[in-house]
Formats: sequence, structure tokens, C-alpha cells
Amino acid sequence: MAKFRKAFAGVPAGEIYPVEYAKGEECPPELLDAAIAVGAVKAPKAPAPDTEPDPGTNPDTDPAEEEDDDEVDAEAGDGDGGGDVVLEDGTDAA
Repeated sequence: MAKFRKAFAGVPAGEIYPVEYAKGEECPPELLDAAIAVGAVKAPKAPAPDTEPDPGTNPDTDPAEEEDDDEVDAEAGDGDGGGDVVLEDGTDAA
């Protein structure tokens, strides 16, 4: 468990009033994020990244960089939605 690097006040689980914690005391897990945010507890080291990517993923592709396939997106457009729908063969879709 992480120890406080400086004094900290927080409300632990099951309590309704703040508790004053002194430097060197152990930080309750429910207060850890808040204590890290204000610098009262040193953030734990990040675990080493996995050396193997997840199956079915390709780390060399970014979905935001998908190629445009010249298709019209149903969600995209400049119109207000009030126009007539015309099919490729020139007929109305009504």
C-alpha cells in the first residue's frame, strides 16, 4: 500500500468526516487517486507494456486514418435533410 509523502485529509470509506493523515501513514485504497492528484502520494510505476499485441488487432493501422472510399456517409453531409432523395438511376426514392 502507498504511503503519504505529505499531510492529507480525506474521507475514507464508511466514514462521514474527513480524517487527517500524516506523512508516512498508509493511504487507504479509496483515497489513492485523490492523494496522487494533489501530490500527497507518489503515483505507482506503470506496468511494462505487453510485448505482444492483442490477437486480431493491427498496431500499424489507425481507424482515424481510414481511406475514403468515395461513398456517402449517412451521418455526414451539408444539407438540412429537407431535400428529395434521388436514386442513381435518376428516379425518386418515394
